[in-house]
Amino acid sequence: MNYSIVDTHVHFWDLDRFDYFWLRPEYGILYQTYLPEQIRGEMEVAGVELGVFVQANHLLEENDWVLGLAETHDWIAGMVGWVDLTDPNVGGLLDGYARDSRFKGVRHLIHEEPDDRWLLRPDVQPGLEALAERGLTFDIVALPRHLPYLPEVVSRHPNLNFVIDHMAKPPIASGDLDSWARDLEGVAAFSNVHCKVSGLITEATPGAWTPEELKPAIQIGIDLFGFDRLMFGGDWPVSLLGCSYPEVVDATRAALAGVSEGDLEKFWSRNAARFYRLGV
Repeated sequence: MNYSIVDTHVHFWDLDRFDYFWLRPEYGILYQTYLPEQIRGEMEVAGVELGVFVQANHLLEENDWVLGLAETHDWIAGMVGWVDLTDPNVGGLLDGYARDSRFKGVRHLIHEEPDDRWLLRPDVQPGLEALAERGLTFDIVALPRHLPYLPEVVSRHPNLNFVIDHMAKPPIASGDLDSWARDLEGVAAFSNVHCKVSGLITEATPGAWTPEELKPAIQIGIDLFGFDRLMFGGDWPVSLLGCSYPEVVDATRAALAGVSEGDLEKFWSRNAARFYRLGV
């Protein structure tokens, strides 16, 4: 293997520094601070060299904090931050952050919005267009219920590169993948949409999942996106709800057994570098 494995989906949060509107004590192990030094050793065990931070809050201050962390943790190859896409000054905000080459794109926690069609709101469209104009990306943290309207979103912004986080959370434990797969197919038809194989273990059978259980959903992703538009994401620390970080990587490797070395290089490294412009 002559390439660096890139994890395209890593979170940090600091409960002493910020309030997280979605994070509550009943989330158990997640309701504590998670910082870069807590995952670095696990990444080394798993053979993962680089990571991309993905926002966990609707705060500009989080962008500044993580860009600061990246100054002292050079394995943070990029970050997907947050700006208010409805802000009339969204272009100016993006210009400011884009001066730092590690700022790669934006995400908004659409699954926390009461309106499932939030991305179609008229006041969001200029923000999405501002991302496209600056060559930045947009991570879509979709659940299955969001998939039916996403083709309209991406068709409105053909010059914006989107990525579906966590494969839009397929219902792996139930095994009833038909509706999810059909709706995902509608989004995958657009060449400007990529997909992260991430966050799957927390959708599998709690306490009894196996890599074999992940294969049907991953195979659907392969069939729909091909290996040119799929990339790996670890989803740490959310993944700790299901297993350790190295186990996530090992399970993904097992689910991809038999895949050619060239396609594995795309999945683990090359696609992430291209999509997020990592320069590796």
